[in-house]
Amino acid sequence: MDSMIEKTEAKLEQLSGDPLAIELAEAREKAIRDWNSSMAGSREEGREEGREEGILLGETKSKTETASKLLKSGMKRGFVAEMTGLTLEQIDRLDAERQP
Repeated sequence: MDSMIEKTEAKLEQLSGDPLAIELAEAREKAIRDWNSSMAGSREEGREEGREEGILLGETKSKTETASKLLKSGMKRGFVAEMTGLTLEQIDRLDAERQP
């Protein structure tokens, strides 16, 4: 086993003095750092997109719940659309779902 360690140390010394080997090792390390940085940025972008999507879904749910309550209380479709920001088509779908 000692001879294997000695061979490894000899090879390490040889490579550490080789300018091409040093340049290749540095290029590899840079590529790894760049890749890791890119992946971290992509993860953050994905999180931000998820947050935005969740906010939109929450707003839509709130609007549809409000519209359903207004329709149930007898408010006209146009008024409900104006108050919630939903389209008349969306209001019609909610109204159809609400009625048996």
